[in-house]
Amino acid sequence: MNYNNILILGTGQIGKAILNQILHKQPKKVIIHNLTEKESIEVCKSYSALYPEIKFISSYGNVFMPYKLKDINNKELFESCDEIIEYFYKETTNKTLEKSTIATLIKKYKPELIIDAINTATVLGNSYNPEDNLKRLSNNPIECATKLMVDDYSTKIINFVYSLKYGIETYDVKKYVKVSTTGLGGMGVNMPYTHGDNPKINLSSALMGKIAASGVLHQLLWNLQHTKGMNISLIIPGTFVGYDSVLDEPIETDKGLLYKRKSPKPYELVSGDKIKYNNNITSEYLHFPVVRAGENHVYSKMELEVLTSIGQMEGITKEEVANKVMECLYGNSSNDALVAMDNAMLKPTYLGREMIYDIYDKFNESEFINGIATGNLGVNLSKQLYELYLIKISYPYLLDLKNENIDKIVEKVNNSLNQELIEEIITLGIPILTCNNNFYIGDYSLVPNEKEDKTINEENIEYWTKIGWVDLRKENIEYWIKILFEIYEDANLKKNKDNIDIYYDYKKITNNYNIAEYLAYYNNLKNKGRKK
Repeated sequence: MNYNNILILGTGQIGKAILNQILHKQPKKVIIHNLTEKESIEVCKSYSALYPEIKFISSYGNVFMPYKLKDINNKELFESCDEIIEYFYKETTNKTLEKSTIATLIKKYKPELIIDAINTATVLGNSYNPEDNLKRLSNNPIECATKLMVDDYSTKIINFVYSLKYGIETYDVKKYVKVSTTGLGGMGVNMPYTHGDNPKINLSSALMGKIAASGVLHQLLWNLQHTKGMNISLIIPGTFVGYDSVLDEPIETDKGLLYKRKSPKPYELVSGDKIKYNNNITSEYLHFPVVRAGENHVYSKMELEVLTSIGQMEGITKEEVANKVMECLYGNSSNDALVAMDNAMLKPTYLGREMIYDIYDKFNESEFINGIATGNLGVNLSKQLYELYLIKISYPYLLDLKNENIDKIVEKVNNSLNQELIEEIITLGIPILTCNNNFYIGDYSLVPNEKEDKTINEENIEYWTKIGWVDLRKENIEYWIKILFEIYEDANLKKNKDNIDIYYDYKKITNNYNIAEYLAYYNNLKNKGRKK
């Protein structure tokens, strides 16, 4: 059937890719709903020029809130805690559901089809922070309990699904399709990097909250699909999805746009002292060529190489995801996760891998100097890339390291740490510890973060360097050289065998070593890759 009246929730890169496909079916009216008014107006304006025969309507607000609170920022929920608790924690009735944003939108626009491309898991799951709640408990138990109730994603997801059911039944919605996430791009909880969240030895609380929120949503939608009169589908890409652009632009992380830190002065770490930050922030943005991708994140070329390598997340194009949504709308349910939860996950594709090469081509190598990491795949991956990069620029060919004296290697690697690179690294909030105990830091650090103890002692230094400091001391450089040769030898062994494990991209492991490919291979060897 053709759908003449369509409500699209979320027009990020996947939402737009779906919109591009659905417009070929010539609907009469399309309602574009985003979190902010600006986003929706811009989309409506651009598509109205391309499709003047179709009516585009702009809508905005937080679909997980009651309609009267739809304009509230997620970071400011606590300011409306009484109203939020009153709405979500009293008995759920039809009167309650009618006040929800999603039910109000359905009543107002009466769509035949709803396509939901909002990243629900990230929007709601990011609030999960047990460590912060523990501190709040000791300081103010009532405030802690209030915040837990306000931030709880399960109540919001349950209310959303109930409200969706009410709206579909009451206003005769023909179909609802949700594009969701595995939370980890198809990988397991031993994934070796995060999405720019607070650094931890294991996955961050926010990322675990994202996974948990997606699980709650998927199970509720599965049960909703088993309800008479409900036509619900769920599409879940289990890999890195697409990209928006490759541009030289300011670097943005969870801390916002990053201003460069200049002229850091090293000082010696003294056991028992507290870490002292340098207030050397400038008005100049840190910027270099980056890939803009999902969740409004930007990634460096090398971060993306690790992320999309065979055995890591790999990739699929946003157009392929949109194609699967269209198939789902018109009778092919082979990739509907509600039809086959385990088997319907979208896997990496050949086109997804070709997309990565397309991205590489858009980087002008002649202008590519630094820009090794953005921090948006987590501080641990960033610090590893910088450590390997310093080894690489000191010894461009792996076999040059074979018989070199380790002290000479350490000296050369440390000498390759120039001022520009130091400024880039500390701007990302990553401290640097050199072989002669010089310590570089900006006005903040991700490890330790603002809420953690900053006492300098041997135990803390070993912890910090392991997860979030660029460590140029002898032991760490020695470790990386050992690992690099283990990878090289393992890959060469596989090249000479039949029945090669395809999850190891062994052909790219050469003497002219690409540190991103080596780091991806390293994660695979450490059993931190995709499940086979």
